[in-house]
Amino acid sequence: MTCLGQCSPMHSEDVVAGAYAVIVQRYVRFPFPDDRFPEDLGAVIHRTVLDGQRPARYVGHTIDNDWVVGDGVDDPNTDAACVVAHIAHVVGLDPSVGGLATLPIGFEARRPSTEAVWEIEPFTYLGDDERFVATDE
Repeated sequence: MTCLGQCSPMHSEDVVAGAYAVIVQRYVRFPFPDDRFPEDLGAVIHRTVLDGQRPARYVGHTIDNDWVVGDGVDDPNTDAACVVAHIAHVVGLDPSVGGLATLPIGFEARRPSTEAVWEIEPFTYLGDDERFVATDE
């Protein structure tokens, strides 16, 4: 897969829709060296987080060892709401997300606002009738 975030041109010469196409890795051995996200680690990321419109309020490390980053407000299941990109882009916008690189497989972190601490709990999929909405919006 290729990153749809704003990757540096030093990583690739291929440009796709105004973004540099750089390979993202889905399967990276966990735990990570130095407890830091690898630069090439991909995640499913809410576009609103990736473009800086909203902060990350949700980070999930699924039981399949995938990473998910959401804004906690908008529905991630709508068309084009999420993209695959390097999680490093999110860490660049919000360094506190980098502190979640040790989040165990099968856990998720949530916070109602950027001023709040991340609350970590076992990962669960929401039911069809449940909405993921932050408390401060």
